Amino acid sequence: MFSQSTRRSKRADSAGFKSACLSLQVVDAMEIMLLAVLGPAARCEYNLTAVEEGLITTSVFIGNFLGAGVWGALMDRYGRKKGLFVVCIFVCTMGLLSAFSFSYWYLLLTRGLIGFGISGGAQAVTFYSEFLPAKQRAYCLLLIQVFFAMGTLFEVILALVVMVYANLGWHYLLGFTTVPLFLDLFAFWLVPESARFYVASGEMKKARAVLEKVARTNKKSLPPGRLVSDKERTREWLVTASTSKGNPKKKMTANGAYIGGDLDGIAGGDLSDDYDDYDDSEKIRLISKPKEEEDYKKSRGNLKDLFASRELKITTCLLWFIWFGAAFGYYGIVLLTTEMLEIIKDLTARNLTDGTFMPCHDFSLASNMTNETKCSPLVTEDYLHMLWTTSAELPGILLTAFIIERIGRKKTMAAEFAGCIIGFFLMYICPVDKYLLMFFVFLVRGLVTGAFQAAYVYTPEVYPTSMRAIGLGMCSTVARLGSMSTPFIAQVLTRKSLRGTEGTYAGVFFLAGICSLLLPIETKGKRMKDVVKINRKT
Repeated sequence: MFSQSTRRSKRADSAGFKSACLSLQVVDAMEIMLLAVLGPAARCEYNLTAVEEGLITTSVFIGNFLGAGVWGALMDRYGRKKGLFVVCIFVCTMGLLSAFSFSYWYLLLTRGLIGFGISGGAQAVTFYSEFLPAKQRAYCLLLIQVFFAMGTLFEVILALVVMVYANLGWHYLLGFTTVPLFLDLFAFWLVPESARFYVASGEMKKARAVLEKVARTNKKSLPPGRLVSDKERTREWLVTASTSKGNPKKKMTANGAYIGGDLDGIAGGDLSDDYDDYDDSEKIRLISKPKEEEDYKKSRGNLKDLFASRELKITTCLLWFIWFGAAFGYYGIVLLTTEMLEIIKDLTARNLTDGTFMPCHDFSLASNMTNETKCSPLVTEDYLHMLWTTSAELPGILLTAFIIERIGRKKTMAAEFAGCIIGFFLMYICPVDKYLLMFFVFLVRGLVTGAFQAAYVYTPEVYPTSMRAIGLGMCSTVARLGSMSTPFIAQVLTRKSLRGTEGTYAGVFFLAGICSLLLPIETKGKRMKDVVKINRKT
């Protein structure tokens, strides 16, 4: 949209902007990683069955499922900054209430509300992406995911200190986990609203003010030109590109301003790339917005816009399954880590292993193990194993950053899903040494993290500004279906058939990899769009 000014900069705004987005990633990661610790602890305190323990995780993702689309639609209508600020306040409040849980059902309710809130944190990716130039966008988006990985590591360390060394209990752990969000509230005072959002809203003066602030921060000046509101357009534009010798090609920007020669000058320059795909005499129909301000808001954040063209329909459906598979696998391997450690403990107590290896045990767990309420709290060694497998997220993100601009987004996701399949195949071999098993978990954790983050990069790139937040929000919503169902595989099915669990995850990864390759658009090296082509007329 304002590609020249952003291309010149490697930083979008002040440290406050970065800290707001990064701390949201840290808190999101901490709340998710907390589930791996909270389940076994609550099982001991409330004498829960495996199914009841799994419901604690599922309640969070039910909240995610209900909230992701809501937050996306609200932020498309009312702004990224306002929405994320409300998210922070909501999660802080629910986090503190959760720390005072006095019963199992109260815990389920408060964790579900936290899930509803943190689903809005994913929109920090949308917010951040709208300040980034095309060349640095993938690396910058992956950089903030490094802080997600750091959040998971910090939560494991925090849990080790609170639960083992200080022996304070999980109630204190829930309270301490909300502290970073309180710091985040102050950072939002320094954060500007997205200029892309202002342009899509028709608020040109505010958009220009943000651009001027970006330019001043980077000690640059804005390129020549002016921003033109969608209000000045008619209901539908039929734009004809024309050229003649000695007369530079003129094209229509996303917001209705003609620019001759340098098409990257001001807002809407992204659309000029789309016109290069057409002959000079070809006409393009564009989605346009109503003239009135309130109609503008109603026309944004609309779910049906994700299916406005055949290409968008295919992209949306494939992305939904990719996000489902990535979430199903990622949260599955997080929960599976502690489950495998607990199973080895149980089998050691039954003299089926000496504690150093995982036997071929499916037949031995068929007895009423699913309904056992036996308390098996995590010990220091378990936390150290979790810390080891969680650290896999960092090399997974670095690997993704290395290959995503070389082979593209689609192939990156497909390759990493394929690696996850290999990792689960290696886990299938039995008996296996416990430390070798943790290495295989490390491998899968790193690769599925990379695939998930590649999807986070691809999704805001492929959707235009007018539907970017709702597009990412709906992908996040569908991902929560995977998150909601995975506890019953990782925490329930595993205790009946580890082989069945491993085969289920491998199958989902296989389908997600196929969907990645079938995506019709590769966004590598392309600028972000502000409008969508509905169809083509000649």
